[in-house]
Amino acid sequence: DSEVVCRKKLSKDEVSKFRKAVAKDYYFQMYYDDLPFWGFLGKVEKDKNDPSEEKYYLFKHLHFEIHYNKDRVIEINAKADPDAVVDLTDDKEVEVEFLYTVRWKETNIPYESRMEKYSQTSSQPHHLEIHWFSIINSCVTVLLLTGFLATILMRVLKNDFVKYAHDEEEADDQEETGWKYIHGDVFRYPKYKSLFAAALGSGTQLFCLALSIFGLALVGVFYPYNRGALFTALVVIYALTSGIAGYTAASFYHQLEGTNWVCAELTIDWLSVLWAPLSYFLLSKHSCNCLHCYCCSTLWYNSGDCINMDIGDFTIVSIGWYCWEKQQG
Repeated sequence: DSEVVCRKKLSKDEVSKFRKAVAKDYYFQMYYDDLPFWGFLGKVEKDKNDPSEEKYYLFKHLHFEIHYNKDRVIEINAKADPDAVVDLTDDKEVEVEFLYTVRWKETNIPYESRMEKYSQTSSQPHHLEIHWFSIINSCVTVLLLTGFLATILMRVLKNDFVKYAHDEEEADDQEETGWKYIHGDVFRYPKYKSLFAAALGSGTQLFCLALSIFGLALVGVFYPYNRGALFTALVVIYALTSGIAGYTAASFYHQLEGTNWVCAELTIDWLSVLWAPLSYFLLSKHSCNCLHCYCCSTLWYNSGDCINMDIGDFTIVSIGWYCWEKQQG
């Protein structure tokens, strides 16, 4: 038996928008028990009276077929009734009654294997071939170019060192050219040591974060259509790698012979903490996830939970800094 979802009177503007969507083969995507399924909004057919003209129809009846194993949902599909359509060819108001039908089928597929059909996206072949020859060719080309460049640079430097070793007085009188213009700046300490060390620590943290995400992706943790898995992994791994930022920043700050350790530690703490909301805002600038994250953070803050991600991040950075000091001591 069919159930009525809603009754809607489409305006001329809405009819025009739906007609454009049908003409461009737009489809919807829904989720049921974290299982995705798709379906087209409508169809385009040739006019029977005039084959040169096209008729645009909107589907108004969906059939859902759900496969289950005991109390677990295994698979879900959605099909539109080709006879239950609404004509959208003309720009006029249309009264639509949207319907749906659900059919349950029992299956023997185990719950653990229900995501196997989603392991490959529809736009990719089922058997992906790795082009090892192209990869090896690219690696060899990069290594050869790097070797040629290193050989040229080492030859130039060797000639300069030999010339300075044989005649130091003439070398002092000669005008410096090329790389020798900046040889004094290479070993000069930066003006803002704490900020420089904090940037190096945060960069190391982000590098470790990227390696961890790529590693998890290679072992198959992030399968397609697993909503929120990547974002959750970014938040958790970012917090856990904060200790690496503190340890690296402390090590570089010691090499720069810094003395204001309190200021340096606070700089890396706040830089590491501020990276997270800034990155999440930029990644979701044009998405409703930005509003969702903001609302979740606001609710988390208002609930009185003091151990949020920022405080945890601050603490782990301090622990990494402390571990480096203990190692030096």
